Amino acid sequence: TGPFKFYRWSSGNHFIVSKNEDYWQEGKPYLNKVVFRIIPDHQTRYASLMAGQIDAITIDRGNIINKSKKDPDLFVYEIEGNGAEIVLVNLDRPPLDDIRIRRALAFANSQERHIKMVYSDSIPFVESPYGKSFDCTQSGYPENDAETARKLIADYGKPVEVELMHSNTSRGKQTGELLQQLYKEIGVKLNPVPLGTAPHVMRVVQKDYQLATWRIPSSLDHGPQLFRSFHSKSPTNYAGYHNPEMDDLLEMQRQETDPEIRNQLMCRISERINQDVPMYYRGGRRYHIIAKKK
Repeated sequence: TGPFKFYRWSSGNHFIVSKNEDYWQEGKPYLNKVVFRIIPDHQTRYASLMAGQIDAITIDRGNIINKSKKDPDLFVYEIEGNGAEIVLVNLDRPPLDDIRIRRALAFANSQERHIKMVYSDSIPFVESPYGKSFDCTQSGYPENDAETARKLIADYGKPVEVELMHSNTSRGKQTGELLQQLYKEIGVKLNPVPLGTAPHVMRVVQKDYQLATWRIPSSLDHGPQLFRSFHSKSPTNYAGYHNPEMDDLLEMQRQETDPEIRNQLMCRISERINQDVPMYYRGGRRYHIIAKKK
């Protein structure tokens, strides 16, 4: 029933779809064929666009996005998403099993600096996983407050040292260095550990980590995603987060049919997340497509 049908797939190189001549909307699709090329390197992808080898690219590197916006020969399409770039916290690993330490690290974090320094202002600021999909009047979001963070560390009364897993990319390195600096300001030693995608994901799934860069993907409905991530009985609760109140909220939102009441429940879920801190925000989600004018 779709506008295109499978034509050819060359693993790791390209994927081709061709026009569905029996498509139910008369006169559509307009294109006879679409070739999706796999180009993992961002600079190579951008260079291929500029050389006319491809017509459009998706990209999430702020320096390329900002440069393209200044180029009169290019169009940059921005699509607002939801979800979030986050740091996932393992609540089963000391000292992160102590709420004082989690909240201290949350107060020491600066989402604004992540967005500016790591993402070159290409993603939005968020206080919940929902982005701008609906407004929560009370988010409980822990704003950057180093003084409060230092008081919590002092109350804990012991030296704090934690490990952060991040991707072995330039962006991952920037994230590790920024958090290392932010946590040093409150007397916490952070040890960054760069990893490739497969070992990074495997260690999170096995709960063999303390802090790890992660993300909450965009979704039309975050209820199922948050249930999988934070319900105490979920096998994919990689944070090891357990809170009876959260379990009740997650179960109620699954059954509620009134949209307004359900939105209120979702806001209470995000507020609970911000209070118990099984994750920290690094920014929201925004998608970019760059194309030549033709």
